[in-house]
Amino acid sequence: MPELHTQPGDEWHRLTVDETLLRLESDLDEGLTAAEAQARMARYGPNRITTHKGIGPIRRALAQISQPLVVILVIAGAITAALQQWVDRGHLRSGGDQRHRRIYTRGEGG
Repeated sequence: MPELHTQPGDEWHRLTVDETLLRLESDLDEGLTAAEAQARMARYGPNRITTHKGIGPIRRALAQISQPLVVILVIAGAITAALQQWVDRGHLRSGGDQRHRRIYTRGEGG
């Protein structure tokens, strides 16, 4: 049975097919014999993807809102709401800022 000397830093994805077969002591056409497959199963265990419990939704939300910029925006939003300083969309529609609007829509040349 082969002794698979693998390290956490091994880059198996960079190996060629021939290099991989050589390291695994396998054959591309024949595969493993039933006895070799049983021996490897006994030694290394089944070839399963292990599942890991992820972080819960509350921890994920806390991790996202703990970012400094997000905290600043939340605080600014809370202050704005407390002071009731809502955005006045009427100003944009009133035409009082036509000169600036023309500059921004036509470019710097005015």
